[in-house]
Amino acid sequence: MEVEEEEQIHGISELPDELLIRILIFLPVEEIARAKLVSKAWKNLSEFSFVPPLTFEQHRHCNGTISSFLDSIDSSLKLHYQKGLSLSRIRLCLDLDLIGSSRSQIDSWIDATLERKVEQLDLCFLSDSIINYYSLPARVFAAGTITILCLEGFRFEIRGNIDLPALRKFCLRHSRCDEQSVPKLISSCQLIQDLEISCCKPWQKIHVSELARTIRDLRLEECRLTIYGDTNIDLPALRKLSLRNIRCDEEAIRKLISSCPLIQDLEIRSCYGKQGLHVSGLVNLQRLTVVCCYALQIIEIDAPTLQYLDYRHGARRCDLVLTCCEFLRELILYDRFVTGDLLQNLLSGLPNLERLEINDTPLQRIEISHRQLK
Repeated sequence: MEVEEEEQIHGISELPDELLIRILIFLPVEEIARAKLVSKAWKNLSEFSFVPPLTFEQHRHCNGTISSFLDSIDSSLKLHYQKGLSLSRIRLCLDLDLIGSSRSQIDSWIDATLERKVEQLDLCFLSDSIINYYSLPARVFAAGTITILCLEGFRFEIRGNIDLPALRKFCLRHSRCDEQSVPKLISSCQLIQDLEISCCKPWQKIHVSELARTIRDLRLEECRLTIYGDTNIDLPALRKLSLRNIRCDEEAIRKLISSCPLIQDLEIRSCYGKQGLHVSGLVNLQRLTVVCCYALQIIEIDAPTLQYLDYRHGARRCDLVLTCCEFLRELILYDRFVTGDLLQNLLSGLPNLERLEINDTPLQRIEISHRQLK
């Protein structure tokens, strides 16, 4: 019996770290501590990699009162402090319109997470009134251990200096901002790899030249994209770019795209001020999405590695020109101005196409002869 148990434990030790983490993440914190005694492989895993985030979401607290929900946060944070448990990751989602005067507790909760050297801080504060928006304490922007900071529903104002040397991911959604704070944070954190600015008011000006060269994933929504004159732009690490409802000129988009030659996933949705979109020189581009950019009159795509294209237009006629896209496997086409001849010309240059989706077209009959289509 002892031999069989040893063999089972040895088998667990042989599992890859990624699979071990997936097993441990479903356990309570106390059980994880016990589990680390079972196997050397489990013991050697980074504590941060599998400790589950401490999560408090008000909309899931169906049983009990608001005060009991707030008390549960207090007691849990105190328990973590007393037992010396990790607070590496925490998510807090609150409806500020409901908690009323108890909002004063939020500062103490944030203090507790900073004292425990939190690494991932995810805060979502909901409110229908701008008056109730919460402002982060200045000490958050001087937390040297924070690697991920996600904020939603805030009054985002930074009065002091910024010292976030470990920050790798920053997300700001549905918040009220002044004109200086977002650019100030972007220019101060030059090791960011993942950046999202979404639906903030007033529309934020994003100066492309101030973006960190380390950014791999950039998502902007309802922003103004600006590029100063002949400023040099260099984003060699960028792999994924999403632009939604962006106000900019055609030249700004062209410079931004050309500055990230290794991009793999490009999305342009509901953007203003562009009459032409020219995609070329992107040797690693695999996915391209162009949706509801109604000012466009021509789209030219020269992408030899492109495998997925989602094109949805229709408000006005726009010419779609595909060059060197022979490896394209999926094409989604929503265009009320498409003709049978245009469709046949497109398909003739796509010998490896496997999936074709056509909608919102005037065509009553479509004849397709394509061996690869599934």
